[in-house]
Amino acid sequence: MPRARFWQQSRVRGVTELIDGNTRIWREDLIRTTFEPDDADRILCIPLANEAHPDMTFWREEHSGEFTVRSAYKMLQNQSSTTYPMDSHTMALPFYKQLWELQLPNKIKILAWKVSWNFIPTMVNLHQRRVVPTAICPRCRTGTENLRHFFVECPESEELWKELNLSWIRQRIRTCIKERFIQERRMLVVRNYNEETKATKSYLHSMVTTAFETEAAACYEAVLMAKDMGFSDILVEGDSRTIINKCMTKSRDKSYVSTHISNIHSEKNSFQNISFLFVPRSANQLAHTIATISLRKKEKIYLFDAVPGYATYQSELDRPREPD
Repeated sequence: MPRARFWQQSRVRGVTELIDGNTRIWREDLIRTTFEPDDADRILCIPLANEAHPDMTFWREEHSGEFTVRSAYKMLQNQSSTTYPMDSHTMALPFYKQLWELQLPNKIKILAWKVSWNFIPTMVNLHQRRVVPTAICPRCRTGTENLRHFFVECPESEELWKELNLSWIRQRIRTCIKERFIQERRMLVVRNYNEETKATKSYLHSMVTTAFETEAAACYEAVLMAKDMGFSDILVEGDSRTIINKCMTKSRDKSYVSTHISNIHSEKNSFQNISFLFVPRSANQLAHTIATISLRKKEKIYLFDAVPGYATYQSELDRPREPD
């Protein structure tokens, strides 16, 4: 549950007040002045549907949105093996191996280990365990004391960093402690019925929590792109079978990507005919090639009747051959 900085001073009485009713986008200024920075980031990464709809509950651990004992058991297993902020056991092993090999005093390495697992007794952690009645920082009393506040954002911590004159270390700590969101490059390739490339678009999905969500967002982006280009009859291909199935069903989606699916359904009337087809990633190497290289180069692409130079060879391979 997001924490407001000062609930007694906040004039926000409901979620609807955080949303611009005309544009259907988050009121970012209000959110950032009401909530802690990490909670504000979480809220702003939640997609909003183009049309208002009744609230609903869903189980995030299943793509269907329905609770299952299997998914709950799996979630508990993951929580017991990965606490914070390591995302997987395979990622944690190299980190700790390098940590223990550092030529540093043991107390420093132990502190780093505790931080990586969120084992520091901050007021937030103590409050969650009902050890203390409040999570407010006892030093400055201007915010809740989580790891980032304790090491970086508390005025007393900021003053200490200034005296040490180690701003570059402070920046790295800020980056490491801040909860990470997935950043994934998605690629859209528009072809006509002769398989000729009509447009290519590469863009970065940031502030999303799962790769599954980026698949749904990319599918919606493909529909919008086809609409902007004036197509009336389109076939949307994707390599996520679950997302494609959700796009084809007429019933209301109840998963955590329901906003993207709802937006896709709301755009169907913009076309005379719209259909969806699952294809394996191997069937669209052109899009995969451009997405991989553009992510490495950190570049955005939006080309008509062309592909980037480094993808020309793959484009020729994907072009259907005339029979001999």
